Amino acid sequence: MRIRGSILVEVLSVFFMLGVFAVVAIPDLKDGPSDPRPQTLTGVLDEVRIALERYRDDHDGAYPSLETLQALDGSPPSDETRAMIGYIDRIPDNPFTNKNYVGSTDEEPGASDWVYDSETGVFKANDSVGNRAL
Repeated sequence: MRIRGSILVEVLSVFFMLGVFAVVAIPDLKDGPSDPRPQTLTGVLDEVRIALERYRDDHDGAYPSLETLQALDGSPPSDETRAMIGYIDRIPDNPFTNKNYVGSTDEEPGASDWVYDSETGVFKANDSVGNRAL
């Protein structure tokens, strides 16, 4: 009888320790980011900006035109957009609007999904004032 009692205590203590370990070791999933769109936006901006810089480095300091970026909307490439294909195949969708229209930098926030200045190579989100500051 004594052996059975000690085995029961050992088994219960093992389950107790596993419970404590689970509480400590398993992260609380509620503390994770609830909205992945800001991180996705940052990644998309980095991807496009790197492509623009690579294009500029290979084309004597000149950035592609606004029209070239506007043509990278996923439609079949024209002669104008073929030069950009090696750098980026299409402008990714803005994760907040799920669209990829590129406008000029003088457009109001919300008037387009992205804004681009071909003189400086500045490429920004345009879905809101806050995201445009990124």
